[in-house]
Formats: sequence, C-alpha cells, structure tokens
Amino acid sequence: MNDVRTVRPVGRYAGELVTRFASASTLALIAIVGVVLGGWPATVLACAFSALILFEWLGISDEHSRFSRLLLVPLVVALVVQGAGYPAVAIAGIVLVAAAAALRNGLPWRVSGVLYAAAFGVSLLALRLSSGNGLEAILFVFAVVWATDTGAFVGGRMLGHTPLWPAVSPNKTREGAALGLVAGTAAGWVAALVIGVASPIAVVAIAAILSVAAQVGDLFESFLKRRFDRKDSGRLVPGHGGVMDRVDSLVAAAVIAAVIGWLHTPASPATGLLQW
Repeated sequence: MNDVRTVRPVGRYAGELVTRFASASTLALIAIVGVVLGGWPATVLACAFSALILFEWLGISDEHSRFSRLLLVPLVVALVVQGAGYPAVAIAGIVLVAAAAALRNGLPWRVSGVLYAAAFGVSLLALRLSSGNGLEAILFVFAVVWATDTGAFVGGRMLGHTPLWPAVSPNKTREGAALGLVAGTAAGWVAALVIGVASPIAVVAIAAILSVAAQVGDLFESFLKRRFDRKDSGRLVPGHGGVMDRVDSLVAAAVIAAVIGWLHTPASPATGLLQW
C-alpha cells in the first residue's frame, strides 16, 4: 500500500506537467502564428485574447458578470480595434455601453478590467503593427516573458524555500523570482544578438525591466484571485486554469514594452523598444 501511495502522486504530477506543457505549447504556437502573419490575423488574435481576459476578469470580480460580459466584452474589442488604427467604431455606442455598465454596482472593478484587457491588446498591436521592427519587437517580448516564467517555475520547484510574498501567493519564492529574472534577461540578450540591434546592452537592460514587470503581473493576478477568493481565473486552459492564468505575465510586460517604445520613438514603438 505504501508503494502505491508513493507512485500515484508522482504519476499525477507527471501528468500535470504534460498537460501544462501541451496547453502552453498550443497557446504559444497560436500566438507566434498570429504575430508572424501580422495584419488582420494579429488584430483578431489581440481582440480574442483581450475579450477572453475581460470575460474571466468579470467572472472573478463581478457578481453580475453575465450582464457585464454582454456589455463590456464588445467594448474592449472595439477599443482594441481602434488602437490598431482601423476605422473608428461608433463612439456613441461605446459611450452608451460604458454608461449602462456604470449603472450597476462594482464600477471600479469593471473599469479596471476594461483598462487591463484593452491595454494588453492595444500594446501588442502597437508593437506588432509598428513600421520597421514590429515582428522582432513582439518576439523579443515573448522570449523574455516565456523565459522568465520558465525560470521562475523551475527555480521555485528546485531551489525555492523563501516565500516571495506569502500573503498574495504562498507558492512563489524569492529563489524562483531571481532565476526568472536571470533567465528572462539572458533570453533578451540572446534575442538582441539574433535580431542584430544596435546596442545589445541597452536592450538587455530593457529585458531585465520586462522580466520584473512580468513577475509583477503574475503577482497582481494572484492578488486579484485572492481578493475574490478564487483559485483560477477560469477553466479554458487545461493545467493552467484560465487564459489570464497563462498570460498575466505577458500583459504587464507588453504594456511596459509599448510604453518604453512610445517614450523613445512615438512614431514607432517597436523601433523605440529595440533600437537604442
């Protein structure tokens, strides 16, 4: 009996890892195909992920989620499409939708969710649809975030023993965060060399900033779920929970990357991100 009890948890853990890897690989493949194609496929991808993020956000924070989803998910899609530079949607319609949502309780969380989801989609498209280095910029962000997530997961499992912020996320450790930062920064350096940027050292510093942002984004989602006593944001992604559970790091990193790019080169955030 002892042997059986010992084997079963290992089998379940191995099965969980396989499921997580399969889900993460599928999402990564979808994301890469979308950004490589650019144009309308990238726009559809950004709109879809932003809509799913808000859908889950409202499911976590809003007791009237069905009503809010009906009104606010189309609003987020409209904002993302506008941010992509396509013909403007009906502004009056957006105002009416926002006003209707404001009549219900929980307005601050609704507004925050709309901003969170829309900022993600707009940031992705601002980088990808930029003239010049759009594809390189978005792949750079992906590389940093995915390496950070992997490094933090491995570091936490293998080396972690000091809690990072137990009140928000008991399973995250300082050792995992440190290895995530190292992995994300190293991935940024490799990506900078492959892309052939003018100043790899400056881009490595940006990679470190994005790696920290990714981990802060992960912690923020943990805070949101703990605030509303939820384990996962949803059940759409096997092994991970919801879409937010999988892209929380990317949301923060993409927004910070777009802001850095805009501040450096307003006409082309992608160029502003990479060419220092």
